[in-house]
Amino acid sequence: MQSANSLLSLILASAAVGAVASSLVTIIGQYFERQSRERLAILEISEKLAQKRRERAQLRADQGKDEPLEPPLVLMETYYELVCKLLNNGKLPEDPRIDRRKRYLLTDEVGETKVLVVKNQQEKQNAS
Repeated sequence: MQSANSLLSLILASAAVGAVASSLVTIIGQYFERQSRERLAILEISEKLAQKRRERAQLRADQGKDEPLEPPLVLMETYYELVCKLLNNGKLPEDPRIDRRKRYLLTDEVGETKVLVVKNQQEKQNAS
């Protein structure tokens, strides 16, 4: 009888430990899946915002207005960072364009800002 009780308690303890371990693995998996889905949703939002911005810039450029056409990935990265900061902090930075300008914009001799990629393309065309 003694061995049957200890065997039963051993089986119940093993089942409890297995259930707890399984629950922890499930919780950790759900956390990472939630994070991944959140990043994917932010990326999709960033892509839509970048497309709209690019369309607006193209429309203004077609109308003859001086509008720099930034590369879509640069816009996506910018919007991704802004949406992440908005979600994490609840507000946008003071001037959200400062970081992007440091990375992607150059100032030429006249003081006009040009997108790095556009300037490189122009230099290639001039060299040809």
